[in-house]
Amino acid sequence: MIGKAALATLALLAMNTAALALTEFKGEFKVTAQNQTCTDISGDLTVLTWKMRLMLPNLGGNDARTSLTIIQDGVGAANYTLASGSLIGLTFQSVSFANVYRYAGRGTAKVRFTSQRPSVPTNATTDIRIKGNIRNFDGDSGCNVTFSATGFKP
Repeated sequence: MIGKAALATLALLAMNTAALALTEFKGEFKVTAQNQTCTDISGDLTVLTWKMRLMLPNLGGNDARTSLTIIQDGVGAANYTLASGSLIGLTFQSVSFANVYRYAGRGTAKVRFTSQRPSVPTNATTDIRIKGNIRNFDGDSGCNVTFSATGFKP
């Protein structure tokens, strides 16, 4: 038979494990506007919908990075990662970029979230909505897009 102290210890361990779980939001990502460079390289991106995975810094068990991953079924995926800090605001932040489509690529891009709802997510947040801009979208130099995305906790 397990004693009360052992049960309390197990309960605390379970709570700490839950608190350390990674917190992510999964949903859809849409390009809502693009410049001519994007059109010349990739065609009309506004007709496409990507799956999205967003991990915000220091939320739950997340580290200091912000990670935005977009996935186009059957085509490939791209990831934009800010090492620390926030993407929210009017200032573009330089991020690491990696993608896998026909070939793998790496580089830099600039990202900003011009709107995030809720503005300060917590572990209790169940959904998130972001709008923003990406310069050098998908690793294409000079391709600049405006986007909106909605994610939910799985």
